[in-house]
Amino acid sequence: MGKVTDGLVIAGASFAKATGMARIHDFMIANRAELLRRVCASAASLPGVDLGADQHRALEEHFELVVQAVRSGDTDATALPGNSEAAASTGIRQFESGLRARDIPLIFGALSVALGELANEQGVSFPAIDYGIFDGSTDAAIAKAIESYTEHADSAQDEREAALLGSLAHELRNDLWSARVAYD
Repeated sequence: MGKVTDGLVIAGASFAKATGMARIHDFMIANRAELLRRVCASAASLPGVDLGADQHRALEEHFELVVQAVRSGDTDATALPGNSEAAASTGIRQFESGLRARDIPLIFGALSVALGELANEQGVSFPAIDYGIFDGSTDAAIAKAIESYTEHADSAQDEREAALLGSLAHELRNDLWSARVAYD
């Protein structure tokens, strides 16, 4: 798939030569290992983040979804990785590990930071449209992760409240039974 510039279709390396810029998806694919290493190191350094094997896989899946979204060039929200299981599982995992919801953007933001730092080190810039799709993908994933985190937190709160009410009902029943026996 190429990029239409002034009526010309420019693909891959030709785009970089013609515009002086690299496509984000090409850069991400070429630097996948280093970007993921930086993302995982950054996320793992956050206080309270438990970056287990499934979290590594979720970050890798998010990475691939961002590459696909940017490659497609589609700014339609349905093309963004906001409904991904990777984003949802990140939110749930971070709830279970005790991370605050407000820290979730830092995990996904680690990819943006790593991308910017590595591109700067290599003297690479990206077209604004690519960065817009990249940012939209990141925002959609953050929103999905926080939504899943909140749903899981609400469910856990409901379970705690039900257990408390059950315990109170049990105690009340015991007290009422004792009062009834004493009255009889």
